[in-house]
This record gives sequence, C-alpha cells and structure tokens, in this order.
Amino acid sequence: MENRPGFAKHQLMGAGRSGEHNTAILNVIPKSLIRVSDERWIRGKFKGVKIKDSGKEYVKWILENREMPKSHEVLVRNILKTMK
Repeated sequence: MENRPGFAKHQLMGAGRSGEHNTAILNVIPKSLIRVSDERWIRGKFKGVKIKDSGKEYVKWILENREMPKSHEVLVRNILKTMK
C-alpha cells in the first residue's frame, strides 16, 4: 500500500461498488399462507381453520390469486381434490 494519508480508506470505499456481483435480482419466496404440520391457514379470512373446513370456493380463489411456495401449492391442490 502507498504511504499517503487516506489511501487505504478511499481504496476500500471504492472496492466492490460496481454492482457486478449484484446483477441478478433474486426471486423472493412468497410467505406461506398455511402451516403444513396441521394443514391450517395462518393468514387471511380463515386464519386458524383447517384447509378442508374453509370452503371449496375460497381454496380455489387462494390458488388462483395468491402466491405460495410450490410445495404448499401442491398440498393445497391435493386437499382441494378431496373436498366435497
């Protein structure tokens, strides 16, 4: 390193500021709407209610309009198939 005042400070301040390491925007995993362990809603109109007891139309609406992790979506679709 050079022996001049402030050199190391300015060198560190400019290091890694180009943004090249941050070119890809990461996809954020949506927050869960259900608790998988006991198959209950943890958000929304039927919070605390089992998925199978919440109504077929509501479950269809959730699947069409809300984002959720793929594994949860598969679980909700399987529960929807068993609903009357």
